[in-house]
Amino acid sequence: SAETLTAKPASVLEDVFDSYPDTLISGKYVSSIRFGAGLFVASASTSSANVSTSPDGLTWTLRAMPSAQAWQIGTDGTSFVATVDSSTSIARSTNGTTWTAGTALPGVAAYGKKPLITGGVTLATANAASTFYRSTDYGNSAWTTQTTPTTIGTHVSAVGGLFWYHASGTSAYTSASGLTGSWTSRTLPVTPITSWVDQDQA
Repeated sequence: SAETLTAKPASVLEDVFDSYPDTLISGKYVSSIRFGAGLFVASASTSSANVSTSPDGLTWTLRAMPSAQAWQIGTDGTSFVATVDSSTSIARSTNGTTWTAGTALPGVAAYGKKPLITGGVTLATANAASTFYRSTDYGNSAWTTQTTPTTIGTHVSAVGGLFWYHASGTSAYTSASGLTGSWTSRTLPVTPITSWVDQDQA
């Protein structure tokens, strides 16, 4: 803006930029950005018929989705799966640019939870407190319903080739397959103040 162009830096170590990259997608705000297949893929916080991709985070291109939804995107770094809050809808992509509808979930996906993909397995968190939907082909064929030994905490992650969730206190669980009965109890050294765990992808 004109006002930004005339603004002065706050110190010799800071700059004021006159613009920010525009992802081009419609919606109140960008809800998530994932990186895979050499691209950043951004999705909107509200219903949109597009996601947007960028090789560098500066120049963005709109990509058509199978329908207008508030898509939640997951990736294993190669392929992508997208779910929709409180819906059975699925979209899938092998490159982030071309998306097709996948096989619907057996039940609705949980609010605000992106799909998790590791070791060729995709998990979509269900609305039920201890349930996942599982796919071994990125949601191309029918999903199976799997359960966890305890109620899932606020966040589930894919870390170090394992699916991970915080149960409560110092209790967490991991699984390489996501199958019912495959979860191993883990004891954390302290009680976390948040269940959010991420892995450095560098």
